[in-house]
Amino acid sequence: MLDEHRDYVLAVSSEVCVAHLLGQLGDLLGGRLLSEYGASYAESFATFCKRMQAGDAVAARADIPLAPQARRLQGLLSGTAFF
Repeated sequence: MLDEHRDYVLAVSSEVCVAHLLGQLGDLLGGRLLSEYGASYAESFATFCKRMQAGDAVAARADIPLAPQARRLQGLLSGTAFF
């Protein structure tokens, strides 16, 4: 649980920094994509927490692939995908 929380804190702090830079650049599309990706990541973390609370640590730690929408957004944000 602590490892997952650490990853979440790192992701949130990165999101805050990138959101600030995108705001400074006036990149509205990038800001929207970042918000959508952040929401997908938060949903994934919430699912992890619910599984841990239910005592299903094996399933919680399993590699749960991101939803296709989240993978697309991740690719767009990292510059490895195109429209």
